[in-house]
Amino acid sequence: MIGRTVVFFAMGVSLLFLGVRVMSTGLRLRAEGPIRRLLGKAGDHPWLGVGLGTVATGLMQSSSAVTVMLVSMTEAGLVTLQNAFAIMLGANIGTTITGYVMALPFENLGIWFILVGLLLMLAYRNGSMYTAGIVLAGCGLILCGMQTIGHGVAPLGEWTCIETIIRVSSKNRLFGILTGVLVTSILQSSSVFIGIVMVMAKEGVLGLSSAALLVLGSNIGTCITALIASIGTKTAGRRTAVGHTIFNLWSVLVFLPFLRPLLLLIETTSSQLPVQIANFHFLFNLLTVLVTIPALPGLVLVTQRVVPK
Repeated sequence: MIGRTVVFFAMGVSLLFLGVRVMSTGLRLRAEGPIRRLLGKAGDHPWLGVGLGTVATGLMQSSSAVTVMLVSMTEAGLVTLQNAFAIMLGANIGTTITGYVMALPFENLGIWFILVGLLLMLAYRNGSMYTAGIVLAGCGLILCGMQTIGHGVAPLGEWTCIETIIRVSSKNRLFGILTGVLVTSILQSSSVFIGIVMVMAKEGVLGLSSAALLVLGSNIGTCITALIASIGTKTAGRRTAVGHTIFNLWSVLVFLPFLRPLLLLIETTSSQLPVQIANFHFLFNLLTVLVTIPALPGLVLVTQRVVPK
């Protein structure tokens, strides 16, 4: 039984990871160049930056890709540090779109998405239809991956050790958040990790409270990609990556005392736990953006102190 669970879980995570990468790659084929030029036009308007960051991440399906792009753009002087932070705030909102895709109850259609995608890729060797085929195939892989993970995690609710971990994480907020940070840092993808959390919640292994703590941890863990990308860069690039980390860490600490009332609100939004998790992820990031926009100059000053010239 343990072997079966491990095999299904490993296969599911692999398919989910591959699906996110394939879909992201397909979207980037058409969008990366225009998005890079668009981000450079954010100017000194923070709300425009938030909007561009949201759209860019929604199109590329990767907040890490947008953040790494911003590290290189600030390094080259194409975007100021404050503008980069505004775009990153939007990227945090844009990344929640993937969660909603994963929350859709279409797992059984995954193989059909892959089939249609492959047919489009064979019929059109380039252009928009070819890109659409890649995106559909990636979406299908995500759905198949989540279905496979579901087969693997279903028995976990009966394991005493898993029950203990869940009980500890629900009572000890720090433990739950650190778990999310660690696993997301290892996977290098918050989308993949949140997909796993959604499946575990759907199978009754996780409750909303534990899932929310893991999601908060994933918001911090996703910063590791930008930090790695900033190694060896000049001051501007390092400040962008460190500022992103400071913001995500600060936002979790600020909203942690209000977690319980926020979860009570989220429970009224849907009867389906995966959708509740997606709603929590979106609402948390939206609220942190609304709170942080007026404080952007202060975030710039703090980052400049942490990463001096």
